[in-house]
Amino acid sequence: MAVVLMLVSLMAGFAVKLVPSRDCYAETREQQRVIRKSLDSYVNAKISYPMPARREVGPSSPLFGVALTNGSDASINRIGSGSNAVLIGALPFATLGLNAKFGSDCWGNKFTYMVSEPLTASSTYMNNNAVG
Repeated sequence: MAVVLMLVSLMAGFAVKLVPSRDCYAETREQQRVIRKSLDSYVNAKISYPMPARREVGPSSPLFGVALTNGSDASINRIGSGSNAVLIGALPFATLGLNAKFGSDCWGNKFTYMVSEPLTASSTYMNNNAVG
């Protein structure tokens, strides 16, 4: 009986470690709320969205979380071309004025940031949103 109880408790202990913590979900939701607010502030100030950051760099790099300046940079994934291009990279948290903890979620996964390339130019953003 003692052996069975020990095995059940060991299995329960491993199961608890496999189930993600609700605290991580809450923390990630809060991070997303702050990121949305920071993006809104950035757009209001710059009249455009920032370019994505490089995904392959880590915290030791000075480019970690810094928006690229060129949409044709090889480190950005592109979907489509011309005025329909979507740029995919890491969240440019440093450009948004956020600290490095906003580079990834509670589990250590980097946030992915996608933006339509024309919205990264202030003149395009203003022209698309001036109607109405």
